[in-house]
Amino acid sequence: NIDNKDIEKDFKVSDDIKYKTYETEKKEIILLLENNNKDDMYVSIEIDYLDDKKEVLETKNDYIFAFPSKGKATVLFPNIEKEYYEYNIRINAFELTDYISFSNYIKIEDTNKSEQQQIDVKIKNVSDSSIPFVIINATFYKNNKVVAVSEETIVNLESNNETVIPIYYPSDIDKKYELIDFDNYEITLKSAYDIKKDAINE
Repeated sequence: NIDNKDIEKDFKVSDDIKYKTYETEKKEIILLLENNNKDDMYVSIEIDYLDDKKEVLETKNDYIFAFPSKGKATVLFPNIEKEYYEYNIRINAFELTDYISFSNYIKIEDTNKSEQQQIDVKIKNVSDSSIPFVIINATFYKNNKVVAVSEETIVNLESNNETVIPIYYPSDIDKKYELIDFDNYEITLKSAYDIKKDAINE
């Protein structure tokens, strides 16, 4: 049976994609991925939860549509509310075919803590085009281990425009929103992209 106390494991999909897994006390599984490719990539993540007979109890999927080159991103799989004994993760990375990446045109300029238990993040589009989807990750660490993650999506960030989004400190809903203790955090760009017109029409 899996020990239910912040398990950290290292894995490598290839020489260019690697990830770590963290299992929280609530049996959430957090993946921290790094893209060491020279290009932005489309990444699919699939996780199988297995019982004690190695039978699949449930399968979950997630995607990063335009994972920036040399970037970091997190994916959270919630507790499936079933007793499982182990899990298998499959990650595949592909060249972008259906998506246009704008990761080189997003600038994250300000991640200072405020006095209101939140982090105010300033995000700027320095391109000449509106960017339909911008996804930002906040990763919270305690003793160099990931203890919580959050994700914010900005829709239609206009050309040469900026916006400020609040990222609230992580809290535990089961403990009356008691704050989760962390000693460091990181703000990263998970994806900034548009969908190619011919992909929409397929």
